[in-house]
Amino acid sequence: MDFGEQLGIKYWNPDILEEFLREYILPLWKCSGDVLLLKQKLDDKVRNKTLADLEDDPNMYQCLVGGIDENGNYLENSLASLIKHFFDVEVDDVKAYVACALGGEKPNVVKCISKDVREIPFLNFAEKIHYVTSRVIELGAETGLLEGEPRPETEGLNVEYYLEEPDRILHLIKELIERSINATVGCNAYALFIWTLRKITKKYMQVAYPRIDEDVLEELKIKLGLKEYYKPRLSDDKRAESYTIYAFPDFCTKYMLNRFGRYERGIGSYYYWALIINGFSYYAGAAEKLENLWHSMGGWWRYGHPMDIIREIEKEDWRKVETIGGGICILNETVWSYMHHGTSLFEQASRWFTGLEDWRRTFFEEVKSSLADVKWTPPTIIKTSLINIYRHIFTEEILPEAKIVNHLIKLDGNRYYTLCRFLDHISPGLLLGLLELIVKNDKALVLVRGELP
Repeated sequence: MDFGEQLGIKYWNPDILEEFLREYILPLWKCSGDVLLLKQKLDDKVRNKTLADLEDDPNMYQCLVGGIDENGNYLENSLASLIKHFFDVEVDDVKAYVACALGGEKPNVVKCISKDVREIPFLNFAEKIHYVTSRVIELGAETGLLEGEPRPETEGLNVEYYLEEPDRILHLIKELIERSINATVGCNAYALFIWTLRKITKKYMQVAYPRIDEDVLEELKIKLGLKEYYKPRLSDDKRAESYTIYAFPDFCTKYMLNRFGRYERGIGSYYYWALIINGFSYYAGAAEKLENLWHSMGGWWRYGHPMDIIREIEKEDWRKVETIGGGICILNETVWSYMHHGTSLFEQASRWFTGLEDWRRTFFEEVKSSLADVKWTPPTIIKTSLINIYRHIFTEEILPEAKIVNHLIKLDGNRYYTLCRFLDHISPGLLLGLLELIVKNDKALVLVRGELP
């Protein structure tokens, strides 16, 4: 098979990456930057002000109160509701505003407030998208792919352009969401090509993409940052080269399991384990889940605090984008993690925009269907012990690591599986991302996205 032909892309053509960066990444970078700049401009307008101070700025005034009824409720899809829910700029006391408005008094007692970007799902999403696309553009410039292209810099933004026509704000929000989704593997053939290279043996790479010869492989190393990740210890050098695993070093190539715990009087001690994965945990909401756990539970965090794990996740070593290929994979996981059913941003956006789809779920439904068509099933030895990569936090230590002993994989109960056979078996699921493989100190960790067929 030639999976690239099925995707309809000339993956061996070095110009295709430049086209992808210019058509998808650059516009997404600018759009996410505009969202963050708009938030900054709105904050500047309301900082340390009461609502009465804004009476000479009718556009901003309407952004805060346009669509609040006489009972102090935000009308559905009103301007004030839009600004509150997507940018968290609002008045501190809606009831006081209504009382002033009905009584013909100046709203001197009504303060304007604004939350930090990190507390707002939409802006937190925009900030992560902007960082990743900025780094991809910088790397593109360093490799000569975007020759003459300026490095990302903060540009001015005319806030009045948006405040004069509030529909422009709505369009900007929609544009960011749509551009983000259009750069993911479920919607973009070249992003999917990069995704399939994120963890792949040289043997399976040549099966899936027969036109990747040594010259093309060298181009992928230089431009995408693809590197040898793990070379098995086999007696046959050619066979060892064939089963060498390639990966992007900044995406799902390292992990750490951290224990933390709490004490509750009368009940005793509780322990948790947090799985931290480079290029993944920070972007896929692990810190947010830890914060939720922390705030939802009382008691004394005697055996390690969730905040310690959050600080570890946020270290640059775990979140830095170092390659274009890894950056595209990180971008994909960021979009998936924020824009799927059950997340606050997806539910919020669905109230404003019709037809939003959970692309992560759709993609893996199609993946499972494709794997079923070729009669692929996961190895029995891993099927019963897999954990979901999106789980992040465990109440017991159940990390299913398998020990690599020379050319064998050693499982519980002294069961063995040849490494080459194991890699052959998981490669179809690994290619499309249903499975993820991380090797660390001669241990193999296999994780799953979604449900196995």
